[in-house]
Parts: sequence; structure tokens; C-alpha cells
Amino acid sequence: MHFRGEARYFTRMLKLYNSMSRTEEAFRPRVKGRVKIFTCGPSTYRRPHVGNYRTFLYEDILVRYLGFSGFEVQRVINFTDVEDKMLEEAIREGRRPQDIAVEVEKRAAEQGELDDSRSPLHPVRVYRELGEVLDRDAIVVGDGGDFVSYAGRFIETYEAGCWMDPGPFGCLGAGPGQAIGAKLAHPDRQVCLLLGDGAFGFAGIEFDTMARHGLGVVGVMGNNGIWALEHHPMKFLYGYSVAAELRPETPYERMVEALGCDGVLVDDPRQLRAALERAFESGRPTLVNVITDPDVVYPRKSNLA
Repeated sequence: MHFRGEARYFTRMLKLYNSMSRTEEAFRPRVKGRVKIFTCGPSTYRRPHVGNYRTFLYEDILVRYLGFSGFEVQRVINFTDVEDKMLEEAIREGRRPQDIAVEVEKRAAEQGELDDSRSPLHPVRVYRELGEVLDRDAIVVGDGGDFVSYAGRFIETYEAGCWMDPGPFGCLGAGPGQAIGAKLAHPDRQVCLLLGDGAFGFAGIEFDTMARHGLGVVGVMGNNGIWALEHHPMKFLYGYSVAAELRPETPYERMVEALGCDGVLVDDPRQLRAALERAFESGRPTLVNVITDPDVVYPRKSNLA
């Protein structure tokens, strides 16, 4: 299966793979014969309806546009069972096989963060547990800086209107109002409000509104005691930060309890899954206050960049 006329695209792909140590050697012209570099599909994947996605050849592009000769270029990628579903869904959506391969590799590199067992928690571990509790039609509202930036990378949405945030200007404090509106419009669906501890300070009092109107919004807070979006860049640039520290481990769960809601404190990853399940099952407005590690620095790049 050939992708003809895609010289510019393949040149970018070549540069990308040339930067990877394990494939750099195979791309060098002095190597003769058949070079196995690009195969999209697992050696263990036997499902016939996706079997034709296993091999994609770029010999014509290499010869015609890049000056290589005598090469049949493939790239071998072994998918784990966990990634089978993602591969199948991506193919059904009509996505390009080469893009699937790149995404799978990058997802695999994130597995260490998803399994992180530190206490206070790594934000990515929070989203691993949350992703396993959310329904497919859950409405997720983001209100925060780095904590919500992680959500943009790890929380999957499947339907229109299932993700809301303040938009490109990133103004804080909009989340509780959005969550209230979402729960009123869809009372039978999960509504999850993601909050940084800084963002909570803007409109956290709206948990009183949720309590008075019986709106079962579940807030999940990443409480790291800093304005991380400012703190870490200043530390990187200047070696110190100015006015970017908050009170560590503030018990915001007690504040919402005083307002008539339920509050839960989580400071160990082993506590998180059960706390989230109870919060959603209760049908009551709840804040799960998760103490997260202030030393975790959000990587300043997009999900798959």
C-alpha cells in the first residue's frame, strides 16, 4: 500500500524517526538491502479486519523524492494488548496509519506517569484513576492551569459538549458556573469539575449554590500549594519564584462541608479510586481534594508534539 505524492509529509516523518536513536542507524544510506523501519501493526495482532494495516511501504517516495535506491522501508512496531483498542478505534475513524504509530509510541512513554505511586500524587495518576470512573457521556469542566493542562492530555471525550474550559485566554473561576449549568441541563449525566487550588479561590463559593440546589457535581482538585503555571517557569528562568506560592495542603474539603457539600481528602494514590467512585455514586455535590506533588513540572508541549 503506497501513499504517493506525499514527499513533504514523508520528509517530516523521516526527520522525526531520524531523531530516534533506535531507528537512526536504519535510515543511513550506507545500509544496503531491505530496511525494516515502518510497519504499523502488532506482530500479535491477528484480527482479519485490520490485518491489511500491518505494512506500509514508502519505497517509491524514497526513490522518487529523497534519492534513496534499493530500499523497501518498513518500521516494526509491537503494540501491547492495552493499545489494541486504540488502534482499532483510530482505524475506524479513518486516521492515517503512520499517525497511529507515532501516537502509540508516545502513549507508551507516558505509562510510567500513569502508574506513578508517589505520595503526594502525580497529576497524571489522578487522571488515570478518573478516566476509569467517568462514563462515556460524562461532562468534564476544566478550571485551572497545569492541573487542567494534564487533563487535556489524558481525559478522553467521545461526544460533542463533553468538555468545557475557559477557552484560549484561560481565565480562572469560570468552571463552577459551567458545571452548574451542565448539571442543570443534564441531571442524569456525570458532571466532573476539575480544579486547581488556585482556581478554586476564584469561585469555590459556588459549592454553596450546588448544595442549595442539590446539584451532584463532583469536583476533583489538584492541590499542589502553588500557582504552578507561574511558579515553575520562574524557577526555570530565574532560579526563584515571586508571589506564586499558596498555603500547602489547604483542607478545602472542609470548606465545602461547611457549605453543605461532601468533602474528601486524598493524599495517597491507593485512596483515590474508591473516593471517586463514592463521590459519583452519592449524587451529592462533592469535592475530592487530592494533594498533588508541587515538584512535578508540566512539560510545555502539546499532547503528541
